[in-house]
Amino acid sequence: MGEDASVTGFNRRFRPDPSLAPAPKGLESTGDCVMNLPWTQAGLPVISLPSELSKNGLPMGLQVIGRWMEDERLFDLAGHLAWLLK
Repeated sequence: MGEDASVTGFNRRFRPDPSLAPAPKGLESTGDCVMNLPWTQAGLPVISLPSELSKNGLPMGLQVIGRWMEDERLFDLAGHLAWLLK
């Protein structure tokens, strides 16, 4: 499901947001963050970015997992990816 990629010297893991479903409608919740938990417990930074809209027009996501102690590099990469996903 995931794929290793090298982008300007970044080795990162990219995967569809594991929920495989859009975020719930409304502002009460941003959805289930359970699939961020394994990466967080391992000490790895993880960011979920909106990547496309579902058939119902709700946001779907792309999960990007960084290397240990490279949070700032992941934020930089996420900024580039967010711009590309516009």
